[in-house]
Amino acid sequence: MIENATDSQIIDIKKLRKSEHPKILLLEILTAFNFNPAVAEEVFQSLEGGPGKQFYSKSHRLIKDREKLFISEITEKENRIFYIEAGDIGLYQPFEIKIEKLPGNDFRIRKEKNIACLDLDKLEFPLLVRKWQQGDYFQPLGMTGFKKVSDFLIDEKIPVHEKENTWLLCSGNKIIWIIGHRIDNRFKVTPKSKYIYMIEIPSGKD
Repeated sequence: MIENATDSQIIDIKKLRKSEHPKILLLEILTAFNFNPAVAEEVFQSLEGGPGKQFYSKSHRLIKDREKLFISEITEKENRIFYIEAGDIGLYQPFEIKIEKLPGNDFRIRKEKNIACLDLDKLEFPLLVRKWQQGDYFQPLGMTGFKKVSDFLIDEKIPVHEKENTWLLCSGNKIIWIIGHRIDNRFKVTPKSKYIYMIEIPSGKD
């Protein structure tokens, strides 16, 4: 079921599907690499889709290919991942982030690019902050369809040096916010939102 390569473990998707309880087996395998049940469920659902999706735990990255799942350890050479727990009021790496939880009654959405206003009930913790990568996609605010982050950055005419330093805020495997640019439509505040999760980058990113 699992093959050992030089720098990764490989799961054969066909063999996994032929097992008696593929979803349970996948969860057992991924738990050993610190993937939580919610992310394991997303990985399982992705088996029917195309290649290129990436999933993260606090210690490993999983990449779905056409017939294989590749799991590799996140090393110091790779971009680091930073976590935000449900009770956190801020983050200080890789840059300062301030967090407020506010009631939804009569809340006025802030329009500044350095602020994201999100529906708290739609978030799954811990959130993670990481650099964008090829293959990432999201549903830009105001759109019903999905768009690759790479295409979004091109359309927004983001300079090359800024592209390389673009960070994402994610919930599970879903992008919540291309930090400093656009939130994902799935996490927007609506009149039905009971609580608002407001994130601010006080002085911008370095």
